[in-house]
Amino acid sequence: MARALAGTSAEIAIRRGSPQIITDELRGKQTATWKGEGQYPLENMKSWLVAPLIVGGKAIGVIHFRASEAGVYTDQHRQLAERIANQIAGPIALAQLHHDLRESEKEQSALAQLAVELALAESAQEMSESIDRTLEGFFQFDRISIVTVDEDEHHLVQIYQRGLHVPGVEIGTVLKFTDIESEFYPWANELAGTTENLDDTNLVDRSSTHKDLGLESRMRAPFLTTTGYVGAIALNAIQPRLYSKPDQDFLKRVASQAAPALEKSFLLEKAEEDARIQQSV
Repeated sequence: MARALAGTSAEIAIRRGSPQIITDELRGKQTATWKGEGQYPLENMKSWLVAPLIVGGKAIGVIHFRASEAGVYTDQHRQLAERIANQIAGPIALAQLHHDLRESEKEQSALAQLAVELALAESAQEMSESIDRTLEGFFQFDRISIVTVDEDEHHLVQIYQRGLHVPGVEIGTVLKFTDIESEFYPWANELAGTTENLDDTNLVDRSSTHKDLGLESRMRAPFLTTTGYVGAIALNAIQPRLYSKPDQDFLKRVASQAAPALEKSFLLEKAEEDARIQQSV
């Protein structure tokens, strides 16, 4: 589970670059800023010792020691914690590197498979289902939706959705914009309820619909081609602070890869519709 680093005992140890015995005052501040549900889960821990894991001068994590009895840790414990941290930091960093490489290979493989499915798809519906399946392998979400954009008409149209139902939003629902260029960009790039920028009110959607449904986390990415905006994709989750900036970066890579195929599909469907109208006339 991701948590904000700011204001924590871990941040203090990382900034000072050495193990720290956390004072009652600092422990009280961290308890007071708890943003989770219910009582602070570590409130009964009266003694805290936090050691940063440092590799090549960079902190890659922290190790916490806690005890329910007050005044347990001494300077001798602090020195011992430093030796332990120095011994385990390297192996942990190496394990994380291997994990990141595996994730990168997984992403590249998924994007390659998505490219094949998009090329074989015969409609925007099939493409949307392929995008859904791809993202399901990487993210937890309770709702996914895809919209198309019409810059001439200044509106968005819901073309795909799955998961938790939002009242009033169905396939074909139109969302009006006064100006696509100034309003659509921030909307399509929104990252709300994330592990970053928690205090940035510009990233928090005040929509009562999502609030009532308890959809705390949300990230969107635009379908963008050389000709302009094609649409956007949104993932919503009930769990708060679920998505991070790197998560949205991957979502944007998926959207960027799918955008040309979707645009082509929309143009073909529009051309076929126009042809049917002409034939009827």
